[in-house]
Amino acid sequence: MELRGLLKIKLSAARSLIGRNNSAMKLIAKIIRERQSEKDFGNDVTATDIWGELGIGSDVAAALQKKTNSKRKR
Repeated sequence: MELRGLLKIKLSAARSLIGRNNSAMKLIAKIIRERQSEKDFGNDVTATDIWGELGIGSDVAAALQKKTNSKRKR
């Protein structure tokens, strides 16, 4: 009887731990999906606007690329 009681306690603790870990992994996956959808939703940068959202100097780089593309078309 003593062994059965100890096994029951250990098994209960293991089930609880697995349940918590499983719940935590599901929550992490949900948060990642939400952040990814937010990232995708806010991504309105066109294929030609590769310098968008880069910060300081990006306008200069974009102008240089536009100038270079204009020369290539000639």
